[in-house]
Amino acid sequence: MISTNILFKDLTKIITFPKIEWKDIKERLIQGKIVSTTRNSCGVKKKIFNVNEIYNTQWGSKIEIIKVEYFKDPIKIPTWNKMNSTMHKSIEYGIKMCGTDNLQWVHLKAVENKLPILTTPKELLKFMKLIKYDFHTDEEKYIIKSPEQLIQSRLGICYDEVELERIYFNFWKYQFKTFFIYSSDPKDEKPTHTFLIFKKNSQYFWFEHSWENNRGIHGPFKSYRNSVNFVGNIFKHSIGVKSVNVIDYNKPKDNLKIRDFGRNIIHNNNTGYLI
Repeated sequence: MISTNILFKDLTKIITFPKIEWKDIKERLIQGKIVSTTRNSCGVKKKIFNVNEIYNTQWGSKIEIIKVEYFKDPIKIPTWNKMNSTMHKSIEYGIKMCGTDNLQWVHLKAVENKLPILTTPKELLKFMKLIKYDFHTDEEKYIIKSPEQLIQSRLGICYDEVELERIYFNFWKYQFKTFFIYSSDPKDEKPTHTFLIFKKNSQYFWFEHSWENNRGIHGPFKSYRNSVNFVGNIFKHSIGVKSVNVIDYNKPKDNLKIRDFGRNIIHNNNTGYLI
């Protein structure tokens, strides 16, 4: 559900490794291995790393922090005795600049942008908990993400998330439809939303992740129309309007901006409901 709320979130943080070790770290990350290394955060504009944070590296790939340990005494670092004098000096310089309270032993892994293998809607919903809502600041500049971009950034809006859902439901060979919902008043700038309804064993279910207050798999319903009526009534009450339009739409063009996305659906899809 697209909101006008704004959350400033920095996704451009760069983590830099000393030249003495970055090549080795890069190779191990490419191989899919978990890498453990010393970092006291001096290469990043913050002093403390937190689990699940994502950073860019100086060679262009992304890494995720999966575990953090703290050592006030560098001698206790697990690989201290295996490090050469250059690495010791690098750590000691970091302690001098940042203080021993910020000396960290950080476990890293490469962020994959490949779609994981999932077999059921419940597995997909659980996986999508990693994706947070993207409270973007400029609708004129926001480009709808591809499923791979969505997984890599872990930030998205309903428009992005439904396209990820579309891939899986197609792969599972479910019958399903995706819908775009908006205020029926053309002058109204209220929020819009996209969602997916799928059919299983002659019953219909609403799959919802992006709209946090209604996250889950809802149903069963008797038909697409019953499902859409249910979602439409919740939506129009949530945004405070008397009626809404709901349009059944197919996969949109790639790289659309938010406003173009809505216009494209309205102009190219004729199957709709007034609720």
